[in-house]
Amino acid sequence: MANRCLQNPVVMAAFEDPYGTLNKTITVKLADTLEYNDTVSEVTTERKTGNITAQKLETTTGYKYVDATLSGALTKESMDLILQALTNDSASPFVHSNSCVRQGLSLYRYFDDGTLETPTDDKYDAISGCILTQAVLTITGGGVITYSATFKGKALVREVTNAVTDALTLTAVTDASHPNNALCSFGDIVVDIIGAEALTKFNGGTITFTNELVGDDVLYQNSETIQNPLIQNAGGSLQLSWLYDAEIDTTAYSNIQGTLQEDNISIVVKGIGTYLINTYGKIESYENPSAGKGLMIGSLTKKLMGDALNTQAMLTVTYTAA
Repeated sequence: MANRCLQNPVVMAAFEDPYGTLNKTITVKLADTLEYNDTVSEVTTERKTGNITAQKLETTTGYKYVDATLSGALTKESMDLILQALTNDSASPFVHSNSCVRQGLSLYRYFDDGTLETPTDDKYDAISGCILTQAVLTITGGGVITYSATFKGKALVREVTNAVTDALTLTAVTDASHPNNALCSFGDIVVDIIGAEALTKFNGGTITFTNELVGDDVLYQNSETIQNPLIQNAGGSLQLSWLYDAEIDTTAYSNIQGTLQEDNISIVVKGIGTYLINTYGKIESYENPSAGKGLMIGSLTKKLMGDALNTQAMLTVTYTAA
């Protein structure tokens, strides 16, 4: 019996070429959490046995895929990974464009099963063909910025020994230790929001990015595993709250009528650099401050969208080194 007490798991990743083939040359190592599950759909065969209990021949297996969620504290390494998976751009500027193609990602949970400096006695679980479907950045006062990214993957292998033909090339990894990468904190954020009114102080919020995969008929075609990882819709939203201001909130409320607005949020990676997140879109909802509270708080939700002229992308992220 071989119990697993997690053995110091480390998350690793590499982008694929071609899609669905594990890339064993690791380029990213994260001290984050990777959770995943195999999913096999059940198909009714339309056979009937006349029994009141279900019988084996009445169903069979259908489509197969892997649900995976990567989450943790935001760092430059995790931000770059999310942005490339989201936009298909490998370097700044990252632009959420009108392309149907997204690059597949190999995700690994690597276990140090033996001697720390001897990778050939380690094991890993690996998910191939991971396509980012949603990423959420959560900005909370007094803390670090966190993220959660969900993926739909093609296949999962478990307990692979890191040796011979299955050995990983640990380009960005010297051992199985956890990386202590620089974090992004709420206190370092710079904002320029609510259009021309230029609100520079806010209480927090969330930024959500989405990629919607095509329907199962195109995604799988005549296969039980993903063949065409194409995107049919891309979008996102921006949710913010701030101290109510008569002039600023009037602008925010009037923009619900259809005026598109540009908002900028700068996220600083301590001592490393800055991400300028430029979002463009229309306010979907403005929540009136509660009458039951002495201090009024303004809040809104903005839907990200382009300007229909191809001159303004709904999302552009630019990185500048310190």
